[in-house]
Amino acid sequence: MLIEVADNVYGKGSIDYDRKVTVSSISKFLEEPFADLPWNEDTKLKDVLFVENKEKFGKLIKKKLPTLVLFYAPWCGHCKNIRPIYGEVASDRKGETILAAVDMNTAKGKIIGEKYHITGFPTLYYFDKGEDLYPYGGSRTKNDIIAWLQNPTSNVKSDGSPKDTKKGVSVWAENVFTSVEHLTEKTFEHYIKKNNKVLIVFHANWCKHSQNLQPIIEKVAEQMKGESMKIVAVDGAAHNTIVKKYKVDGYPKLYFFENGKKAYEVFARKVHDIIFWAKNPKKPQLPEKSWDLKNTNVVVLNKENFDDTMDLTRHAFIVFYAPWCEHCKHMKSEYVKFADMTKDKKDLCRRQLVGAYPQLRYYFNGEHKEDFRKERSAKEMHAFFWMKIREYDEKEAEKNGKSSKSKPGKDEL
Repeated sequence: MLIEVADNVYGKGSIDYDRKVTVSSISKFLEEPFADLPWNEDTKLKDVLFVENKEKFGKLIKKKLPTLVLFYAPWCGHCKNIRPIYGEVASDRKGETILAAVDMNTAKGKIIGEKYHITGFPTLYYFDKGEDLYPYGGSRTKNDIIAWLQNPTSNVKSDGSPKDTKKGVSVWAENVFTSVEHLTEKTFEHYIKKNNKVLIVFHANWCKHSQNLQPIIEKVAEQMKGESMKIVAVDGAAHNTIVKKYKVDGYPKLYFFENGKKAYEVFARKVHDIIFWAKNPKKPQLPEKSWDLKNTNVVVLNKENFDDTMDLTRHAFIVFYAPWCEHCKHMKSEYVKFADMTKDKKDLCRRQLVGAYPQLRYYFNGEHKEDFRKERSAKEMHAFFWMKIREYDEKEAEKNGKSSKSKPGKDEL
């Protein structure tokens, strides 16, 4: 079925309708006809069970068959790579293992993911009889996943944490770290009461940021030997009880415990910064207030509304800033002017901690593509933004073999 599409920005075009003939599918198609085929309508994923809410999820993981759940985001490049592989595994394991998927780009999917502290994509969790056992941390190939599913318990250590499928040891295990002690649900409370000052690193083996932090923490621990401040770690994925009790909402997280109680979060991420803090631990000063962007064309996002807003976003120009940063303060007025220049679109400013400020980045379909490194003037930002819109629309059109006059969706600033 060929459908004619008209768009007030890119003009007219035509496209084959390749989805289910239902009111819901047709409505979504008409909202953004040139978007990728939704995962739950892909025939290659016919044996994957898509879970839409927490009630259905709760019933699913209690079934007799073990379940492997893929937490994904449609815009994520790594998720797109595993998409066809996951469909093949689901077909091969049909009747033996349930392969399910949760779209973390939806509000209801996010609620499911929050329970298991999902902060990166794709994440694969293995469940058996209602218990969240551990995430799959092996290679994302069909053969490796199938081999692992045939005997998943062979990859569990005595304390219930997962082993690395290649090396045979868990990521951040004690025999990998030379100076960092790992706490478990059995040892945690006793340790923080016994030691007055403890810096605890909460991590997850599937988290790239945790992996990047590993050598830094090891160096800190080596240099802090003999000091009153103890440097330890907790595998949050393996010890969910600790994570829930102390409300750890992501990985990696560094928390300072004093006299057996959680005092505050530590944001330092460099060796010398962590050591400087550890030798004279002081609670970070209250940050300056966030930018006042009322009555401007910039929309400020937070963790509550970010996912829902980005659900509708194709192109985004995002500034990462810190209220205390002088460079950020100087460019604020230019950024607001830039927003005014594109006020015919819905505008967006996302705030998130990064390594240095300010950072201005272009996003396409929720994925970081390029940094803006020119003069921070409204004119330069405007020219860069629209150049990238044309460039990435054309790239996607060529990749999909479709007309370059594709509907852009909503462009966000």
